[in-house]
Amino acid sequence: MSDILTPLVEWLKISFDVLFGTHMVAFTSAVAALVGGLVFIRYQIRKQRELQQKTLSMEAMRRLWSNRSFEDDIREVLGINDISRYAEKRDDVRTDDEQWAENRERIVRVINYYEMLSVGVHEGIYDRNIIKRYNKSQIIKLFNLTRPFIEKIREEYNNQSLAMEFEKFARSLENSD
Repeated sequence: MSDILTPLVEWLKISFDVLFGTHMVAFTSAVAALVGGLVFIRYQIRKQRELQQKTLSMEAMRRLWSNRSFEDDIREVLGINDISRYAEKRDDVRTDDEQWAENRERIVRVINYYEMLSVGVHEGIYDRNIIKRYNKSQIIKLFNLTRPFIEKIREEYNNQSLAMEFEKFARSLENSD
C-alpha cells in the first residue's frame, strides 16, 4: 500500500510547492505594485506641495508690490537717515511731530512684513529660492538699515527675539550666492 501512496504523496508535494510558489509570486507582485503606487503617490503629493509653495510665494510678492502704500512705506524707510532715533519712545523724543510718528509706523510695518515673510519661508509656506531671487537685495538692505531700530527696540523691551526671523533670513541671504 505504501508503494501506491508514495507517488500520490510526491504528486501532492509537487502540487503544493507549485501552488504555494505561484501564490507567493502573485503576493510579491501585489506588494511590489502597492509599494510602487504609494511611492508614486507620495512623490506626486510632494510635487503638488512644492508647486503650491511656489505659487504662494509669487502671490505674496505680487501682493507686496501691488500695494502702493507699502511701496511708499519702503521708499520712505529707505530715505530715512538716522533710523535708530525712531526707536525712542515718543515721550522720550518730546515731539508732537506727525512726520516722526508716521515714519516710526512705516518702519514698524516694514519690519513686521519682512518678519512675517521670513517666518513663512522658515515654515515652508513660501519658497525660499523664489523669495531670494525676487527680493534678496532689498531684504538685506532693509534689514541692515533697520538693524539699529530693531536693536534699540529689543533692548527697550528686553526681548532679543523681536524680528529674529527677519534677521536670520537676511543674514542667510547675505551668506548665499
